[in-house]
Parts: sequence; structure tokens; C-alpha cells
Amino acid sequence: MLSRRWVLKWILASIPVMAGGIPKSARAASATLPPPEIPLDKRLSEIVKGKNPVKGKIKLLINPIIEDGSVAPLKIEFDALLSGPDTLTTIDLIVDKNPDPLIFSIRPNPEHTAGFFHTRIRMRESSRVAVYASTKSGKVYYEDMDVSVTAGGCG
Repeated sequence: MLSRRWVLKWILASIPVMAGGIPKSARAASATLPPPEIPLDKRLSEIVKGKNPVKGKIKLLINPIIEDGSVAPLKIEFDALLSGPDTLTTIDLIVDKNPDPLIFSIRPNPEHTAGFFHTRIRMRESSRVAVYASTKSGKVYYEDMDVSVTAGGCG
């Protein structure tokens, strides 16, 4: 015997299917839209917040020539920023010529942070890659390098 509760759950779960869900034309239109372009200076002002970034205390390790921009491996090292007044509060990675230059922004837990970070990123074209590290004391450190991409990885 079917319970009334089971029947109501089945009916409510079936409504989107019976209604046809999202029309195919709307799905197709949203799939072809390019990502929004966000200006580099806007992203940088959000990161540095009026401070003057200082080069140092952070290492950015990435190959200067990337063959495939869809899988560009990189490593960030920041051992000196794990204790004291310069404890990390935010790590931001910027690729200047991507549609949205901000690749990621991380707020690490100081009690569980290792002295390095590995990841892979996407790059649309040859560009400057920069990592910014904001600290509890309000300082902003950065490291950057120019990277050449032979085959772009962003739309």
C-alpha cells in the first residue's frame, strides 16, 4: 500500500519533468554566452585595497613556456608567512589576460596551512601571472612572472 506522503513526494519530484524543465532554446542560449570580461585594475584594487604590494616572501614556480594553456601547472611557496604578525590571510592568483584575471582567492586556515600550494590553471594567452599574499598585519606581498602560452586554454 502506498502512503500519502510517498505519493506527494513523487508528484512534487515529477513536476519539473512533466513541465519539460528548462526549454532547450534557453539552455542553448546560456551555453553560448562568453564569460564576463572583468578589468584587471578592478581585480587588483580589490586585492591590494590601497596598499603598496612588496615583492618578496613568496615564490611563484611556473614554467616560462606553457604548451597547453588549459593545464598550466604551478606551485606557490610561502614558508615565511606562516607565523607571527605576517600570518597569511589571503592568497590571490592573477592571470592578467584571462577574461576574469582572478583565478582564485584562498583564505587559508593558519593552523592547517603547509608552506606550499600546487595547482593547475587555465591561461587564455601569453600573460603575466602574479600571486598576491595578504597578511594579518595588513601587508601585501607579491611575486610575478611572464609566461608564454603556445595554445590557449580559455574561451
